[in-house]
Formats: sequence, C-alpha cells, structure tokens
Amino acid sequence: MKIVTDIKEANHLLQSYIGATLQIAFYSESLKRMALRIYLPNVEEVIYLVGVGCESISGYFRISNVNLSITVTIDEETTEKITKISDKAAGFEIST
Repeated sequence: MKIVTDIKEANHLLQSYIGATLQIAFYSESLKRMALRIYLPNVEEVIYLVGVGCESISGYFRISNVNLSITVTIDEETTEKITKISDKAAGFEIST
C-alpha cells in the first residue's frame, strides 16, 4: 500500500485512472469522513481517496467514466484551506 498526501502527486495518479469507476466506500456523518474507491476493470490496484472534515457532497454515489481532480483554495473570510475532489463533467464534488 502506498499513501500519497501531496496534491500534485495525487492528481498525477488520478490522471492514470481517467475512465475508472468511482463509488463511495465509506461515510461517517459524525466523524465527517468519506472514502472514495476508484477502480478500473482488469486492474488489481485500487485508489482510495479519504476526505476528512467533509462539509458537502454533490452528485451520485457511483459514477462510471470519471475524471477526478483535487484542488485546494483558501477561504478569504476564514483563511481556512478548502480541498475539493471533483469531476465537473459528472457533477460530482466533495468539499472538505
């Protein structure tokens, strides 16, 4: 198992999974955590993206043919980092 915490490296890895299937594998409302499972047919390696401090989600719980990216912005009012995992074409977004 390899753990990736660098956003650039994670986005690079996600590029090799364009066209994969995404499904929500775990969700805890009380812990505000969510795990996304991303997989390709006939590929043994699976990617899990974990969102900690999830504030919102939009889109379906299972999506085929994804093209995910991770972005980080700063909220101007609170100066907090906002991380978004999204596929704009599929209308999917998690904000943490």
